[in-house]
Amino acid sequence: MLEKALKSILKFKTEAKAFYSGCISYLEKWTANLQQLELFEWVRLHEHVTWEKVLASYEAFKDAIGSSVDEDCLFDEITATRIMDWEFVIPMVKDDLLSSGEGEYKVENVWGPLDVRDRFSSSKAAFNEDLNVVFILEHFDTFFSILLNIKKVDLSFLQSNLEFLLKVCKELKSHYLTNVLSVNEILPEQRKVHLNTIKMLLYLITELSNGLEDRMSEKSADALLMEGGKISFIFGFVTIIGNLKNRTESGKPLTISLLCDQMIQVTTIPDVGPGVDQRVLWTCVSSVWTSVSRVCGPACPVCRPVFVYRGSSQCIVCVTSVGLSTQGRKKGTKKFEEDEWDWQEKKTEVVEMLYSILLEDMDRLWDPPVVEQDFVNLFANTCYKFLEDSSISLAKSKNLRNSIMHVLGILLKRYRHVRSFIIKVMQLLKLYEHLVTPLAQGVVVAVNEYSCNNIVKELVREFSILESADLAQDAVGTRSYSQFLVELAENLPALMLPITDLLTPYLDDEPYIMRNCVLTVMSEIVLKVLTSENLDNASLKNRNFFLQKLQEHLLDVNAFVRSKALQLWLKLCREHAIPIAWHGPLLTCVVDRLHDKSSNVKKFAVQVLTAFLEGNPFAAKLGLKELEAQFELEQANLKKLREDHGVSEEEEEEAEVNRVAMVFQKMESKFRTAVQELLQLEENIDSDSEDSESSDSSLADILEQVKSLLNNGKFIEAVKLLRKAEKQFPEDKDLKLDTVQENRVDHYILLMKKVVTSPTEEEPLPPPGPNSDSGENSQDIVTEPSQETEAPAKLAIKKQKADSITFVKILSKALPLIAGMMHSSQVTDILEAVEFFKSAFLFGLSDASMGVRHMLALVWSQEQNIKDAVAGAYNTLYLTVENTNPRVRALMVVKNLSDLLITLTIGQKDALEQLMKQWVKAGSIDLLCIQVMWERFAMKLPDTTETDSRAGLVLLGMVASAEVQTVNSNKAVLNTIGLGSGDFALIKSTCEVLLKLVVTKVRLAPDDDIISSMKKILIEGFSNFSQDYYIPVCFQAIDVIYQLSDSPDTICTDVLKQVCAAYEHHRNSNAENDKVNPVAMLSRLVSLVGHIALRQMLYLDVAVFSELKRRNALREEANDKKNKGNKKNSRTSKTSVAAAGSTTTTPNTSMNARSVVAPKSRQVRN
Repeated sequence: MLEKALKSILKFKTEAKAFYSGCISYLEKWTANLQQLELFEWVRLHEHVTWEKVLASYEAFKDAIGSSVDEDCLFDEITATRIMDWEFVIPMVKDDLLSSGEGEYKVENVWGPLDVRDRFSSSKAAFNEDLNVVFILEHFDTFFSILLNIKKVDLSFLQSNLEFLLKVCKELKSHYLTNVLSVNEILPEQRKVHLNTIKMLLYLITELSNGLEDRMSEKSADALLMEGGKISFIFGFVTIIGNLKNRTESGKPLTISLLCDQMIQVTTIPDVGPGVDQRVLWTCVSSVWTSVSRVCGPACPVCRPVFVYRGSSQCIVCVTSVGLSTQGRKKGTKKFEEDEWDWQEKKTEVVEMLYSILLEDMDRLWDPPVVEQDFVNLFANTCYKFLEDSSISLAKSKNLRNSIMHVLGILLKRYRHVRSFIIKVMQLLKLYEHLVTPLAQGVVVAVNEYSCNNIVKELVREFSILESADLAQDAVGTRSYSQFLVELAENLPALMLPITDLLTPYLDDEPYIMRNCVLTVMSEIVLKVLTSENLDNASLKNRNFFLQKLQEHLLDVNAFVRSKALQLWLKLCREHAIPIAWHGPLLTCVVDRLHDKSSNVKKFAVQVLTAFLEGNPFAAKLGLKELEAQFELEQANLKKLREDHGVSEEEEEEAEVNRVAMVFQKMESKFRTAVQELLQLEENIDSDSEDSESSDSSLADILEQVKSLLNNGKFIEAVKLLRKAEKQFPEDKDLKLDTVQENRVDHYILLMKKVVTSPTEEEPLPPPGPNSDSGENSQDIVTEPSQETEAPAKLAIKKQKADSITFVKILSKALPLIAGMMHSSQVTDILEAVEFFKSAFLFGLSDASMGVRHMLALVWSQEQNIKDAVAGAYNTLYLTVENTNPRVRALMVVKNLSDLLITLTIGQKDALEQLMKQWVKAGSIDLLCIQVMWERFAMKLPDTTETDSRAGLVLLGMVASAEVQTVNSNKAVLNTIGLGSGDFALIKSTCEVLLKLVVTKVRLAPDDDIISSMKKILIEGFSNFSQDYYIPVCFQAIDVIYQLSDSPDTICTDVLKQVCAAYEHHRNSNAENDKVNPVAMLSRLVSLVGHIALRQMLYLDVAVFSELKRRNALREEANDKKNKGNKKNSRTSKTSVAAAGSTTTTPNTSMNARSVVAPKSRQVRN
């Protein structure tokens, strides 16, 4: 029963299973024909409609439809249907596209680094099929996935993507945009398609460019680190090498897998010494290992031997991996692909493409026609990203830089990017110092080529609201801000002029860098805008204000600001942009800066004085006596002119006072109002709070300041200064009124009138007022006499002479101070002093020769640049002449040197001799100059004096220091003219020249003409009391005898005998001849005997003793040679005797012989 039941159950299951299998098979056959309907799944619109799905449905049922369909129209319908319900919104960050809101595009598919390559190939094929840029609507997710994995994919793959997107964008510009914008009206459905297409493409290419810029920057940073040797050190860690040494033989390659195991085992970095951050090293190890693993995987057949082990502490990375080292690379090895790709050129291509798109009427794509700022930021952010690269300021990036500036310029002009640009400029300047010049150039391009003039004002306003405390803390950013403003002032001074008032508050605040910046901006504006002769009153006022600020900051508390102010004045002076009326006060301030503690300030102060001197508008020669004589002559001419017109000087002064009174009467109402306001203000303030500090200025200086303030319309300041003077000088008659005024307003009006109408002894030179017609002359109330009674030309000459005298007097005060700088420990001070005195001497400044003479002591300086500067200055002053005729040049050079020589001291002559050596060796003193010196010495040239002759002889002696043959070949001339002249001063100089022959080591015979002349001078000159130079000549002549004569002792013995005889003769005849001074004779005799004794001792110690030593040395050398020959002969004879004895004696006999000889040898040694 049980078995039967089991069989029934099994049968039922089999039949049931067969039934259900048959049913399923039957149903599958019924539904097989319906599988084709799955191609129409997209009709339900449950997901995005794609052109691929529609095209597949059309291809499957094309034959069944039986009619032709326009695929282009079908594509446009499907595309419009798909995008009607969404819009592409440019995201702030990439992740925003993964979670977009309703009606916004959302990325549905994100592929990884491996899958994205295949997707890119299909997207590329989709575009290449018909070159329609609308393909991006279907393939955006592919390129977005590349952006998400931009740090994980290969660099070469990113480069291929950029090349492809550039191709698409060029198609977009050349065809798509042209067709879209050519229609008169864009339909709403089409507008959305076009906008989404354009925004998607531009978003992708800009984001990809930004990502590539980051990748290339990282690569450059890694390369820089590798060049420093750190990577090779990192891979040479003892831990890694120690583990690998046991497993790898020396010189064999290490595989990636083996190195990977060892790298994973390294969990700590050993101590690598001071100055190296271990965290930085480990980061470098990790980043480089990641690059190596990504580029050179274990399966790579080319790069498997990535590391090569050398020794115990070095590990060289293969070039084919990441380009870490070039050691051992074979010729012809192919570089990595991205090294051949010019990223700089591609960036330029991207920016030019963006610029070409911006040139189109892009605003027509929006309704209303206003381009959204997110779209504008796509262009701008890419430009800013490229600007962050430090190479943007190099010459090789000129094309890229210019393209970026044009993109920014068109954004500013047409796309309302001004505010964003200003904010970005502030950020970039703070972070990147190298962007100062490029950003300034961008502003210049925007102004000059796109007429964006308002951007300068907006930028300056943004700078003006920066807090001084923040600027003081951020020195780098402040320096960038200041340089940027300065470059704007250099390139756009006219636009900077009206807005400088926004920057002037920085002149009273920290940091000093901003003060330097504002002063530089002012100087650039003055230099390039306010130098015209036909300035209006407003321009004159601005110029005076700027120059006044520059002058005030010569006394700034910070030495850097004082130095900068002097540099700016120097630049203005060299460009002749300083009005003559400013020369006097400014030079006085600059001379005061010579007392400054800062070496830089003193250096630039001297440079300013030198520039003023070289660019003075008065005369080529500034001798004070000559200028005063010319001034007196002009005064005489003016006096004669007055007499011819019948006008006395008193009447002229009275007319001038009346004129000034009329001028003051015109401004009296304004002055009265200012006094009333000041007095009313003081009533509300405690009188004790008034500034009662006394000034060190004299009353005359204060009154001149009052007049200057009146000229500039500063009435309140003038009243304040006048009241201050009244309190400081209460008893001065110039501040006393004839009648007492009860009304204080009337009191100050009358007092001011008295001040301005009172004549001054000296014509002042205050800064010109705003009412001046030009910057050349001051228009103060009391400075110019009436031109109705004097000829204007004569007045101008008189004023010019007075100004020149003032100019020279101020510079003359600086000469002692600058001369003192030659003894400074600072090399720059000395160099500037040398340069100043060179210019001062050329312009004939009084007492400049004093500094030129002091300059000679610097020849002995240890600093080569100082010696070169002195040599160059003297070369310019005394050897450089304008005449090109060789003979005339030689005459002028010798005359210049002779005039200099006359004024020098003994020490200065030695220094000049050093220079003469250099000039002779360099050829500056040529044979023609030496010939002229001989002619002056022989007095063969006309108008040659005895002083000139002696100077020529001294110059010849200096030349002989470098070229002794000059004197050696002309000994007869020296003997005839020099020693035979009877002029003891010339004889002394001749002896000094003859002593130059010592270096020739030639001895003169006792009967030589020169020795005979020396004896004659010593003997005959002893009794000649009309010559005062006997003793100096005596010393020099004895020196010549002992150093040049062959037998000086014999000669001097003869001289002494005759001199002593002459002395006895004169002493015996002293009673009969009162003209002979016995004391003078005795002093001459003692001097002669004493110097002969001194020279005789030196002669014996040096010459004779040296000769004896030389002879002894020769004698000893001869004896040594003789002894060596004898010893050699002795050794030869002994050898022959020993050889003969050895053949006749037994060994025992020979030993006995040696034992007998040994004691003898010891005895000899003892």
